[in-house]
Amino acid sequence: MIKAILFDLDGTLRDTKDIIIEAYQHAVEVHNGQRPSLDELQPYIHHHTEVHKGLSAHIDYDLWLETYRSHLSTAWMDAPFFEHAEAVLQELAMAGYRLAVVTSAEYERTIEYLSYRGIDQYFEVVVAMRDGFRPKPAPDMMLEAMRQLGCKPEATIAIGDMVTDVEAAHAAGIRCIGITHGFASREELESTGADAIIDSLASFPSTVENC
Repeated sequence: MIKAILFDLDGTLRDTKDIIIEAYQHAVEVHNGQRPSLDELQPYIHHHTEVHKGLSAHIDYDLWLETYRSHLSTAWMDAPFFEHAEAVLQELAMAGYRLAVVTSAEYERTIEYLSYRGIDQYFEVVVAMRDGFRPKPAPDMMLEAMRQLGCKPEATIAIGDMVTDVEAAHAAGIRCIGITHGFASREELESTGADAIIDSLASFPSTVENC
């Protein structure tokens, strides 16, 4: 029986796909002199450290990161929720599920966003990038969320929009529901072995019940 749900943030609860891609392309263009295409960016898109390493490794990381973050600016904070996000969180919390955010975004920025948008109340645990954690697809943050919640893998399920979400969940021994409104296609989620695939958050509660 599922007791805990681990939510990815970007591409799953909030719609930041275009914002993040634009910021990646901008940072690479500023420091490389040439704007990468989406195809060139795609292999590295799951985390900004990978974009830097893959496309701008000759540039000081802190300088590159400042360019990336400054381009995100307030657009990051005001990024809209996907349809049904708030209603689904409320429904799941009222049903007694224990909810956590597990994201490869930076911890301080994640905490700030959840509070700013008024959804921090739904999450018992927030696990995001800080010293000692590797970004997804490493299982570090999934394992940490389960540790803080005190939930076993068989009682935990994750939801995410990227191949790396599925890979991180499986590496941590938990199931993962893929959602298609973010960064990865249905075909990509299927190929990496997502345990279920949905197109809208509206169908997520019933999918969890049937897992």
